Amino acid sequence: MSMSHVHDMRIDPERVSSAVEFFESYANSCLAELNSLGDKGISSPIRNAPDGGRWIVLSDAASALRTASEWAMLSDPDRALALLDRCGTLLHELNYPFGSFLKVVAGPWFENPPISNFGQWIEDVVHVSGLEGDRHRDTENGSGIPATLLHPQQQAYLVMAAVSSPLVSSEFRTPLQQIILRSPHRVGVTPVGALGTPIRRFWAVAEALTIGGSEGAAVVAEHLAEMSQKYAESAELAMTNEYCWRNAASPIDIVDVDVTGIVVSAARILGSRALGHSLELRIPNIHPLGRVQLEVALEVTHSGPPGGAQ
Repeated sequence: MSMSHVHDMRIDPERVSSAVEFFESYANSCLAELNSLGDKGISSPIRNAPDGGRWIVLSDAASALRTASEWAMLSDPDRALALLDRCGTLLHELNYPFGSFLKVVAGPWFENPPISNFGQWIEDVVHVSGLEGDRHRDTENGSGIPATLLHPQQQAYLVMAAVSSPLVSSEFRTPLQQIILRSPHRVGVTPVGALGTPIRRFWAVAEALTIGGSEGAAVVAEHLAEMSQKYAESAELAMTNEYCWRNAASPIDIVDVDVTGIVVSAARILGSRALGHSLELRIPNIHPLGRVQLEVALEVTHSGPPGGAQ
């Protein structure tokens, strides 16, 4: 991949490479600290805390890997997906379904997902969403369900991960359809991700991926166009500080992982041609900064495992 998008966005190319190296190194340092303490048998507040210290270190490492991946998408999509996979692994360890979504997007769980784990998580979402009808699990107040799955945002990422993995989508088609078609989130406005995307968009995209064909691609493209426009609005504000923007120091995700993840998943499930055609109809009307998001995401689709009709 060329660095043309970096020049289009008026960012110093050297800063892009530096950002990838810095954030990956920071993540490695966090993980090395945990590993070294364990290897030496040292008791420490960080390693032995039931949640607190260890959670902080692992979440810091995951956040750094995600940021490194975003910058790498501008120049090295293979490395970007590898970083995204590592981030997903850490978040999965912390019971965040966002990690499952990242691992499906990165590739490993697109091809070889943990079926039993997904089955349990999907059952949990059916339960906490009150979609069981007359059948109630023998639990009290959601006992045994990971606390993270009580958050609408994490449910959205789990649903996206499930419909984006053919094996999971096929194995759990009925409960997934139940969640997609009956959950109150399908008309919800809870903000999700860095862009604060209304949760209903994730539900609409998930449904479109199960519908398939040109109809599904058109729906996905419409929502991606809206998300890209929202990114452009945020980026324009960040660019008012030209020094910070050019030197990769603006407080904004340079590439939105949600947009990239949806593009990659839709290209695999619906076919790159169908998605590309639907996006081409909308790209001319999208702000140039939003257009870059889609173009970068489409280039990432050429990395990782293939999938879907071409």
